[in-house]
Amino acid sequence: MRLAPVERDVATALLAGRLPEQIAFAPGYPSSFSLQAMDLFAGRRSASGFMPSFVVREDDGRVVGEIGHSLDVQYATATIGYSIAGSCEGRGYATAAARILIARLRADPAVRRIEARTLVANRASRRVLEKAGMRLVAERLEEVDGVLARIVAYELR
Repeated sequence: MRLAPVERDVATALLAGRLPEQIAFAPGYPSSFSLQAMDLFAGRRSASGFMPSFVVREDDGRVVGEIGHSLDVQYATATIGYSIAGSCEGRGYATAAARILIARLRADPAVRRIEARTLVANRASRRVLEKAGMRLVAERLEEVDGVLARIVAYELR
C-alpha cells in the first residue's frame, strides 16, 4: 500500500466524470465520497485546504480509494478523511492508509492533534480509526449533507 498525491488536473477530470487513462482505478471508483474529496481539493469548495492522496494497491498499482487531510494552523489540528471503493472494502486498505497518513502527520511539527469524525452507525470506519491508534472522544449530533446525524469524534494527540 502506498499513498500518491492527487494532481489537480486528475481531480478536475474525475469531477467532470472522466477517468484519466494514465491511472488504473479499482472497479467502483470513484465513490460519491471520492467526488466530494475531489471537490474539496479542486472544485467549488477548494478553499478548504484539503490535501488528498490516492490509496494505491502495490500488487497491481490500482487506485482503491483516497485519504487526505486539512490543517487548521491556528489549532495545529489535522482532520483526516478517507474512502475506499466498495469493491475493495474489508481488505485493510483504509487502515493501512490511515496508519501511513497518521505517521506522516505525527512527524510534522505543525501538527499537535489529529481528528476524524464518522457516523455512529459506520462500524467499519470506526474500527479503522481505532486500529490506526485514534481514540473516541465524543458523540454528538452534527449536520451531514443537510441532515442531522449522530456522529462520533476520534482524536490522537
